Amino acid sequence: MEACNGLTAPASPISSDSEERFDMSTITLDALRVGQWGQVAEVATEPAMRRRLLDLGLVPGTPVSCTAVSPAGDPAAYWIRGAVIALRRRDASGVRLEGAPWD
Repeated sequence: MEACNGLTAPASPISSDSEERFDMSTITLDALRVGQWGQVAEVATEPAMRRRLLDLGLVPGTPVSCTAVSPAGDPAAYWIRGAVIALRRRDASGVRLEGAPWD
């Protein structure tokens, strides 16, 4: 970091790897069990998938709940802004939820 007025800014704890960006007080969308819900805090996936997820309504502040999981465990269905959307685990893992999951 560059110094400004003799002070040096601390290094950012956020890395470029999206999985390391999430702290321990948050969970990702793929961790929700059926019947639990949370609120979107961040969408951190590859740019094309991020755009698709944002277009589906997964924007920060949006409540989302898990409504079903396939027998094989992937994909899972999520209630997002009045629609049920199926997402693969790898895509849902890039959506960080605020706080703990609620039942």
